[in-house]
Amino acid sequence: MVSKRNHKEETERRSFTETPSTSRTPGRPPIENVLDALRTATGREPIKAGDGWKACCPAHDDHNPSLSVSEGDDGRVLLNCLAGCCIDDVLAAARLEKRDLFPESSGCRSAGIPAKSSTRQAGTRTPKPAKAAGPVWPSSSAAIAELERQRGPRAAAWTYRDADGEPVGTVVRWDLADGGKDIRPLRRGDDGWSLGTLPEPRPLYWLPDIINADVVYVVEGEKAADAMRSIGLTATTSQGGSNAAHKSDWSPLSGKTVVIIPDNDEPGRKYAATVASILSQLDPPAVVYIVDLADDWPELPDKGDADDWCEHFDSVEPEVLRERIEALAATVEPWEPATNSEPGPRARPTRRAILQRFSDIEPETLRWLWAGRIPSGMLTVISGNPAAGKSFIIADIVARVTTGRPWPDDSANDDGPGDVVLVNVEDAVSVVQRPRLDAADADVTRVRRIDRVELTNGDDVVESRTFSIADAAEVLRSAVEQLDRPRLIVLDPLAAFLAGVRSNDQGDIRAAFSPLVQLAEDFDVAIVFVHHNRKGTGSHPSERLAGSLQIGATVRQSWEVVGDPDDEGRRLFLPGKNSNARDRGGLAFQIVDSDIPLSDTGDFVGRVEWQPGSVDPTADQVAFQAIDEESRDPWPIEWLSDYLSDGAKPVRDVQTAAKAVLVSEKQLRTARGRLKITTRKSDFKGGWIWELPDDAAGSNETAVTPPDAA
Repeated sequence: MVSKRNHKEETERRSFTETPSTSRTPGRPPIENVLDALRTATGREPIKAGDGWKACCPAHDDHNPSLSVSEGDDGRVLLNCLAGCCIDDVLAAARLEKRDLFPESSGCRSAGIPAKSSTRQAGTRTPKPAKAAGPVWPSSSAAIAELERQRGPRAAAWTYRDADGEPVGTVVRWDLADGGKDIRPLRRGDDGWSLGTLPEPRPLYWLPDIINADVVYVVEGEKAADAMRSIGLTATTSQGGSNAAHKSDWSPLSGKTVVIIPDNDEPGRKYAATVASILSQLDPPAVVYIVDLADDWPELPDKGDADDWCEHFDSVEPEVLRERIEALAATVEPWEPATNSEPGPRARPTRRAILQRFSDIEPETLRWLWAGRIPSGMLTVISGNPAAGKSFIIADIVARVTTGRPWPDDSANDDGPGDVVLVNVEDAVSVVQRPRLDAADADVTRVRRIDRVELTNGDDVVESRTFSIADAAEVLRSAVEQLDRPRLIVLDPLAAFLAGVRSNDQGDIRAAFSPLVQLAEDFDVAIVFVHHNRKGTGSHPSERLAGSLQIGATVRQSWEVVGDPDDEGRRLFLPGKNSNARDRGGLAFQIVDSDIPLSDTGDFVGRVEWQPGSVDPTADQVAFQAIDEESRDPWPIEWLSDYLSDGAKPVRDVQTAAKAVLVSEKQLRTARGRLKITTRKSDFKGGWIWELPDDAAGSNETAVTPPDAA
C-alpha cells in the first residue's frame, strides 16, 4: 500500500433513503453489487483491508486506493473517500444510486424517491451545490499550506477558473517515492475552500482563454495542457481523469475546431472518444480531430502524453513544435460519430484472378546506385542510434552521386553525376546541411530540398504547408519530374514524415510506402530513409528499427551505423538486410574535421573519412556483442552488493546512485536478479526499499571502485 493522507476517524459516513434500484442484481448482498460496480468503473480490484476494502475512487484520478468500503451491522454499505469526494460523486462515477447501498429488506429501498433524470444535453447541466465534507479553509493557498504540512511539498498545483476568471477549484499533486502520483482536489464553496472535486458541471481548465479561441487542443491532464500551452497552443482538459469527462461543461467549445491529443494507452483513447462524442452533440457541434503523437514520435512510451512529447523535444524551438502539432492535425480527417444504421442490401462483388504467364514478362537487370549496397528503383534504410553519424554518411553519398566520384569501396559510379532530392527536417539548412555538403565536396547545384508544399487550384495557391509522407505520391513525383537526371531521394529522418501514419501499424506503413515503391520503380531512382533504432536491441535488423516491423519488411536493403566496440574513435557501416546481392561486408569510417569553419570558436565542419577494405562483423553480431558485454560485466553486481552492504536503501536512492556511477537500468536489473535482492515497503507511508538477502548481508568485505567513465 502506498502513502496516503490520514483523515480524522470521525469523518461522517452518510447513508441515504432511496427507491429500489433496477441496476442491482436481486438476491445479492449490497456489498457485492457495490464492489462489482467499483471494479467496472475503475478497472482495479478492491483490496481487502481488515473488515472492509480499499478501492480506487472513481470520482477522481485515483492511482492509490483512497475509497474505504465497509459493511454495516444491518447490511448497508458504508463509503468514505479519504480524498474528500462527496458520496454523490462517488456513486455517480460508479453508476450506482443511493438505494444500492441498502439491503432489499430495508425500508430505505422503498421510500418512493425517483431516480435522477439523465436527459439533459452535455454542457448544459446545472451545477450541484458544493458541500464541504471536512475541514474548510479561507483560501486555496491556506488549504495547500495545510496539506503540505501533512504531506510534504507538492509537485504541482493547477487552478480552475470560471468564465470571469475567478478561481473555483485547485488540483494539487504529490509525486510518490514508488513513481506513482497522489492527487488532492480542492473546491471553493460558500463557506470557503475544502477537499473535493468541483460540483458538476465542472469548468474546463483555462476556461477564460478557450472561450475566445477558434482552435482548442484537448489533452488528458493539467500537466499535459500546460505543456501544449508552452509551445503556443490554446489547450484545455477536464478535471477528474479519463473516467470523468462527462462531468465537465464542454459547451464553451461549441462550434470551434477542437484537436484531441490522447494519452498513448487504452484509457487515453477512450477519453478522446468520449470527449469527441460529447462535442459532437453540442449545438452547433465542434469540428473534432483526433491525432496520435506516436505518428510524430514512434518511440512514444506506453501511457506517454503531450507533456512527455514536449519534454522529449525540449531542445526544439517552441514554434517548431507548434507547427509539427498543427501539421499532424492537418493530416487527419474530421472525427465522425459511429452510426448504427444498416446499409441497404446490395450484391456482393465477386473477385477473380487475372493471370499472366512469366513467359510474357521481359526480364530486366537490376541497376544499382551503389553496387551491392543501394539499389536503384527500390527503398533502402540507413539506421542507427542518435549521433551515430547517419547524416554524415548521407552527405558523403550525396556528394558521390552529384559528382560521379567512385564509391568508398572503390566500386565505379557508372551513371556519372546525377540529381538528388534531400529532405532533412532535423538539421538547420544553412548552418548544418549546406556546410556538410560542402565539406563532402558535393556539387550543390545538383541537390534540391523541398522548401514547402503548395496546394493549388489552377493558378491559385490554396494552402502552403510542410512536407509529410501523405504528400509522397504526388509531391515527390512532381519534384522528380523537375530534375534532369534524378538518381536519389533522401528522407531524413523517416519518423518526421510519418504524421498521420500509425508507425506501429503494419497496414498503415504498407499503405504509406506503396506509392514510394511505385515512384522508385517508375523513375528508377533510389529512395533512402534515415531512421532511428528503437531503444534496446533486437535479434534481427527489422526488430531494431523504431516503429512497425513492416518498415524493415518493405525496404530491400538496410544498413546500420554503429560505434566500433573495439575502437572508440571508429564507426562502422554494417549490412543488416540484403535482398538483392551477395554480402560485400561492412565499411569502417571516422568523422574528421574538414577545412570549413563551423563557428568562430575554432571548430570545423565534420566529414566522413572512409578506411580501406571491408570489415567482417554484421550489425547483428555487434548488437549481440554489446548485449553479452553488458550482461557479463561484473562491476554492476559488485557495486550494488557494496552499496546495500550497510543496510536497506530506498529504490529511488539506489537508482539515482546507480546512474551517477554509469550503471544502466538493464545492468541494475541484472544485478538485482543475480544478488536475489528482496523488496518491501518501509512502512505504511513509505516507499519501496531494496535489501540484500540475509545470507548475503555483510558478506562484502572489499570496496568497489567504479570503472573509468571516460
